[in-house]
Amino acid sequence: MKTKFEDLLDAVQRSRKYCPFIQEQTTEKQTKQLESEVQEVLEALEKNDNKNLQEELGDVFWDLLMTIIIAEQEGRINSKAVIEDVIQKFKRRKPFIFEGKTPPKEEVHRIWHEAKAKEKNEN
Repeated sequence: MKTKFEDLLDAVQRSRKYCPFIQEQTTEKQTKQLESEVQEVLEALEKNDNKNLQEELGDVFWDLLMTIIIAEQEGRINSKAVIEDVIQKFKRRKPFIFEGKTPPKEEVHRIWHEAKAKEKNEN
């Protein structure tokens, strides 16, 4: 899976570097494309069209990575920080998955809501 992700990331970066259309994209324009692809995922789900769902999820994944790359190139974010932030967020909100535990659903909700409330109070 890591190799496939690296291949995908490489393809996205190459597209940004060599494709004139993608070179003109801004974060704002790219997020419109991402939004459109998410809508297509929802439509595939509504139609129970799993073949199309798989394709559209791939498009969302591509456009999300492209959005991250463009935003980083525009100086808005750091892509490694995006990844680290989401890992840390889920370590706070779902620590049990990193411990290999499966708590009852009620406990999962309690942990999640307590972590979110604490984060909100810290900001």
